[in-house]
Amino acid sequence: MKTAMTTILALLGVVGVAAHGAGIDAEYVSVSTRTLADGNTIRHETVGRFAQDDKGRTRFEFDGRVDIVDPVAGVRWTADTRSGQAFRSEMPRQRNDMDEDGIAVTRVGDPEHVPDLPDIPRLERPDVTEFGPAVVNGVETTHTLYRNTIQAGALGNTEPIVVETEVWRSDSQGLSGLPVKTEVRDPINGRSVQQLRNIRTLTPDEAAELFRPDNGWTVVEAPLQIEAISAPAGI
Repeated sequence: MKTAMTTILALLGVVGVAAHGAGIDAEYVSVSTRTLADGNTIRHETVGRFAQDDKGRTRFEFDGRVDIVDPVAGVRWTADTRSGQAFRSEMPRQRNDMDEDGIAVTRVGDPEHVPDLPDIPRLERPDVTEFGPAVVNGVETTHTLYRNTIQAGALGNTEPIVVETEVWRSDSQGLSGLPVKTEVRDPINGRSVQQLRNIRTLTPDEAAELFRPDNGWTVVEAPLQIEAISAPAGI
């Protein structure tokens, strides 16, 4: 049985994760808040890092783990920063676009690629409200509200459950539709906010260093990865 959060993640999938144009580097902040029936509040905040270049290569650092995905080379590194051990695995290379050198590039997050992702349930279309431009974390964005209704009985619920997701996407600074901020209000799982802060443009030299194993990592070969790889959902 899918949870309301899974429903929203499936709705948004990883659309907009891939940036086209100049690469970006940003602080990634995730805050989740849940209020219990007795009024007690549980809050978690974690700060990480997200970077991506114009070829769709990504680096995501979060909670002691680093994921580097290189769809051009068809390889992924997953490292535990505490142990210094990194697993290298090959990824299936799928033809989704061609770069200037004729290399097949899978830009995870392109809308036409989403139907190929496994385990993403097909959903009814949500109610969508467009609010227009807004400045978030120093960049210009477009603001959209998605309202998805889980009908009574779908999860054993006696009444419909409405999950609201607000997304602020930006085309400035090479973000090309990347969500700068995503807020989910879910009656089952609580409220969560994910956002990119202190966004800056990557230089080519920085990109060359970011999207390969760090010095000092002990790299171990891992089996072929066949699951879809994405940056943080909604970001």
